[in-house]
Amino acid sequence: MLLPFSILSQFEFVMAFTTMFKVMSIVRGLSVKLQSSSIDISKAYKDVDRTCQGLQHFRDNVSEHSDRWFKYAAEKVREAVGESDYVPSLPRRCGRQRNRANISAETAEEYFRRTIVIPF
Repeated sequence: MLLPFSILSQFEFVMAFTTMFKVMSIVRGLSVKLQSSSIDISKAYKDVDRTCQGLQHFRDNVSEHSDRWFKYAAEKVREAVGESDYVPSLPRRCGRQRNRANISAETAEEYFRRTIVIPF
């Protein structure tokens, strides 16, 4: 059984959490506004449109954002495990995988972009 700290220091978890946090931070403002009872429908429509544009910006520049998030997540894992030379690596690959993504990638950054950032 993994201890909670060991889970929090796993790169895949930190990368998924970072991606979720960054993307959901755009949606949070809209969510709060839409729950307000005094919002005007035309203002709500504009807010939805602005939020969609923000999300589209992430999608259009996914490489740039995922590279920045990858570096951030790697730094957080370095701090958690106390190793200044920690480098995220690719998980093992096999011919037939059932329980996790088995996507081919040349680098760890590319792998985590394809398995975590793009699907989110």
